[in-house]
This record gives sequence, structure tokens and C-alpha cells, in this order.
Amino acid sequence: MNINITELSPKVRDLINEMKEIIDWAKASIEAEFSRTVNPWTACFTTVTEAVDNYRTFIERQINTIDKKEYNKVDEKIEKLKRELWDLRQKYTEKDTQPTDKEKESLFKHLSDIKGIIE
Repeated sequence: MNINITELSPKVRDLINEMKEIIDWAKASIEAEFSRTVNPWTACFTTVTEAVDNYRTFIERQINTIDKKEYNKVDEKIEKLKRELWDLRQKYTEKDTQPTDKEKESLFKHLSDIKGIIE
């Protein structure tokens, strides 16, 4: 555990728990969006990434008691995820083309790493 969320306000703890829930449900959310829309898989992953990034912003506005250095690791991981996702979005622009399993797992690994920091 990198950030001790028990030391945070209830509002921040709730935001962090909601962010973790988004990450936990990422695969199911992406597959559900992919099956019901015309969006390519990478666009569906972008939906999850944007939600996680929005929660990061909400949390940053609320925190003053935790080590900013630790929380900055979340920023770094999200930025790395967004760069990798951007590259894949350029490569896979149509619904009938998807990243390889290895590329998908790399993206999910970034989400897992983010969750690991905030647990």
C-alpha cells in the first residue's frame, strides 16, 4: 500500500473507492460498450481511462494530508497509459481491428498499477 486512505477524509476515501471500482470493472465496461456501439475497442478503453483521469483530478482537488510524491505516481501512471493508448488508437481506428491480447494486457496492467498505488 502506497497511500494510506484511512488517514484521508471520508469524501476522498469515497472518491478513491469509486476510482478503484471503475478499474475493477474496466474489462466488463469496455466489452459492454464495444458490443453495443460502433466504437473501436481502443475508444471504449478511452472511456475508462477518461473516467479514471477525472477521478484523479477530483481527488487531487481534495487532498492535502497525503504525501503528494506518492500521489504523483498516479499522475505518472495515467500519463503513461494515455500515451500508450494514443499510439494504439492511431493504429486501430476501426471496430473490426483490435489491439492484440498482449497490447490489451499492457493497458490493463497500467490500470492495475494505478489501483496498486491507491490501495
